Amino acid sequence: MYFNTIDDLKNSFPSAYVPSNTEFIVAGYFSSGDGGGGTFTWVPITFPQLPLNDDGGIIIRPHSTSKDYNNGYFKRQYSGPINVRWFGAIMGAVIYPTLTAITDVTQYVHSARDSNFARNGSLYFPADWKMDTNGNPVIQPYVGAFEFYVTHGEINLIGDGLGSVLQSDGTGTAVLRLGWRFMIQRTARVYNLVVNGSSDGTAVANGVEFSDPYIPEASGKWVFENVLFTQCLKGVYKPTGNIDNYFLNCMFYQCEFGYYAQSVPEMHCGCDKFIGGFIGETTSVGIYVESDGLYGQLILDGLIMEANYGFAIFMKMKNEARMTFNGVEIRNVWMEGNSNNPNFPTVTLDG
Repeated sequence: MYFNTIDDLKNSFPSAYVPSNTEFIVAGYFSSGDGGGGTFTWVPITFPQLPLNDDGGIIIRPHSTSKDYNNGYFKRQYSGPINVRWFGAIMGAVIYPTLTAITDVTQYVHSARDSNFARNGSLYFPADWKMDTNGNPVIQPYVGAFEFYVTHGEINLIGDGLGSVLQSDGTGTAVLRLGWRFMIQRTARVYNLVVNGSSDGTAVANGVEFSDPYIPEASGKWVFENVLFTQCLKGVYKPTGNIDNYFLNCMFYQCEFGYYAQSVPEMHCGCDKFIGGFIGETTSVGIYVESDGLYGQLILDGLIMEANYGFAIFMKMKNEARMTFNGVEIRNVWMEGNSNNPNFPTVTLDG
């Protein structure tokens, strides 16, 4: 059976029972061809079983007035990562009957995150495009402020490369707020995405912020690979220490600060690894580390740091700051043209 939208599927059997052994093909989430459709099957249940909750993308319950509301659910047939578009994360989509266009997809991405099927799995942000006023294709970003804390499980965030852009909602909240990991191992990663902290072309937000309220000082243990941080106040902001993040072949470009790490007295400051990648054209500092507690274990290997207007690296140790374990290691790092922009002869730090 064929339906245009998810709502059409939900409302398709108001007075009849849902036929079993049938494949239900849905053309789109809000409209045909918008990328949120898919193939569903009906899963009947019998007492004392209870139907799974409608998660908005993989489990779809019939409308509450349907005869089969408590007798089963539609389940999406899929394999691999969970596509956020299946949950309605479609910028510019028109919602009926209000005829309002989606300008922020936070709630839809969080619905995907909160699905039982996403826990300990991966969310996929496919590259998206739209036509500009001149009829040319341009990248359509996923606008929002997205939160992935320890309570949401071990979730990977993956994309298609430069066409998969997570962009600031303009409120000043970080694009990605990431949290603590249960495991000692790095079990969650951000891969093949762009994190853009701008709104209307102006940097207004941090890209990634480690701010898990559960254990703020332990937020970390993420792997970032092939990620571009651009037009952010701080590409990566670590306000309370945390440890053991990997940045593999990542680029920090045209941010105020590329990487900015502070610590509380009992926690490490820095303590991350940069393997390969590029940090350039930051308007203040490429890598900024400030500690009044423990510091060290920051490893830079094979990194290119070029044309940063202020400093490539600035480390500020104060009060009772002391090195712990091994020190800062800088290996095979190319530095060129830093502190050398005539349009920015001075850079002010710390007011």
